[in-house]
Amino acid sequence: MRNALLLSLSFLLLLSCQQPQPPKLILKECTYQTSNPTLQLYNDVLIELVENNFYHLYLGESFVDSVSEIHNLYEPEDSTKTYEKLRKVYALYSQRQRAIFKRPEKWCTLYLDTTWNGKHHFEDMLRYYAKDSTERFFRRHFGFEAPDWKPHYLYTLQTQQTDFTAKDFSTCTFKVADIKDYRRDKNNCEVGRMQFSKVIYNKDQTKAWLYYEFHCDGNCGTGDVLTVEKVKNKWVIKKTAGQWIS
Repeated sequence: MRNALLLSLSFLLLLSCQQPQPPKLILKECTYQTSNPTLQLYNDVLIELVENNFYHLYLGESFVDSVSEIHNLYEPEDSTKTYEKLRKVYALYSQRQRAIFKRPEKWCTLYLDTTWNGKHHFEDMLRYYAKDSTERFFRRHFGFEAPDWKPHYLYTLQTQQTDFTAKDFSTCTFKVADIKDYRRDKNNCEVGRMQFSKVIYNKDQTKAWLYYEFHCDGNCGTGDVLTVEKVKNKWVIKKTAGQWIS
């Protein structure tokens, strides 16, 4: 009995010494299957990015802003209080996501750009490539080990994806529209606009890399190189190498 009591007390002490863990955002899963493996990858990655990143704008900008103001997420506090606030916010995000799930009349719109207008970020990156070894370059700029890469992959990442258009995508909580329709509907709820590069696969097509750019109003956006892996017939993001943010 005494040993059991000591073991229980030791366990509780260990728990009290652990650092608080950040909460997880629990969302209803959107399933999608297609016979085209690359479209499957793009679709899986797009849903994960929109529902877990992009400032959660697919839930409605006014809704996200109101939640942030109520819980005052921007006020500096210790991690325990911050995580508690974040836990409440995630609960509201989860509730909202389920409320709009497969209800298109409540959806905001993401615009898919297949034109890639303007200067590409990788044009600047190429200047550094000539100065560094392959290993140093990929580790510094992408956070990846050189054995996973071949030199021409860098050029693939700056090549626009044009094989799939907005009508090819299937989602459960937001619309995907062509970039030509951007800003035509003044009353439309907008997520933003984004672009994908072509995909680089490993030999057995269980791991891949791609680049994307996302832009929202004003100086708002980000560009990342993603490492994605196939897990139980679904592509999931395993690593993000940020290239720029504004």
